[in-house]
Amino acid sequence: MACADGPPAGVRVFDLVWLDADWGDTVDLGFTETQELLRNAAREFLENECPETHVREMEEDPRGYSTELWKKMADQGWQGLLVPEQYGGAGLDFIDFCVLLEEFGR
Repeated sequence: MACADGPPAGVRVFDLVWLDADWGDTVDLGFTETQELLRNAAREFLENECPETHVREMEEDPRGYSTELWKKMADQGWQGLLVPEQYGGAGLDFIDFCVLLEEFGR
């Protein structure tokens, strides 16, 4: 079956497991172990260190962030997620970074 024909009967386009161009092999689009660890650590950190009241205060602050919170996030290594390990970063990829950004938006 060609891709132009669409997915086989009963397969939903928005399933988390997507079929390849031949509609045979599956690709797992779930989180990797690293992404799960990052997501859980970020969620816990942000719940404890950045409650909604703090976010609202920063909306009114001319800088828009607190130096104390920025330093705590730096201690988590988040500013260097996309920086290659050879330069002192975590060497993660853009999708890993998106996992972090999604937690920021919760």
